[in-house]
Amino acid sequence: MLLASARAMGREAGVNAASWVIQDTWGGHVTRGAREIALKFLYGHDDGDPVIMDQFSPPNLSGEWAGDLTERSLAESLGVDPESDPHGVIIPEIADAWEWAANEAYYDELIKSARETAFEK
Repeated sequence: MLLASARAMGREAGVNAASWVIQDTWGGHVTRGAREIALKFLYGHDDGDPVIMDQFSPPNLSGEWAGDLTERSLAESLGVDPESDPHGVIIPEIADAWEWAANEAYYDELIKSARETAFEK
């Protein structure tokens, strides 16, 4: 149940993060060249081009920005007391589930939107 909840939270975070990137990259805030930008992303993603991929960062649990989740705050939000994980097994497993789901949802959403933008009729 904890892992399923962590994955659901991660998916939501990934979709939300992607929506901001889409708006700023080829979405509503872009007035020219949206199709070309979306195509560039798609080709760069397919090729694993670091010049393209380094421009996109899925959400993570680094706590880099104020208010961002960390492994500890994620565990607490799921009702896990960090002190009850003396061997450090539960929290990393929850964090891995969250980050995997966030990463997958983030790129799925970007790819879906880029395809719609690049290949719209």
